[in-house]
Amino acid sequence: MSFDAAEAVPVRTAWSSRARTGTVDSHGEHRIAMTAAVLAACAAEGESLITGWDAVATSYPGFAADLVRLTGARVEPAVEE
Repeated sequence: MSFDAAEAVPVRTAWSSRARTGTVDSHGEHRIAMTAAVLAACAAEGESLITGWDAVATSYPGFAADLVRLTGARVEPAVEE
């Protein structure tokens, strides 16, 4: 997933007509994983993979179920090959 971003102290602003799908490595950070999931569910067309998803359980164990309920997104665990 990629998008254009411009740094504006103290926040990062993103803009695009739509996000592109891809892989986001959350590095075990639940906030990155959750943000990427919302972006993928609301703005990206196609499938995105978020690695380090287990970190989400530290702050919001029901996040995936709520994301599905609120956006209709399809959330499923990745199958490792």
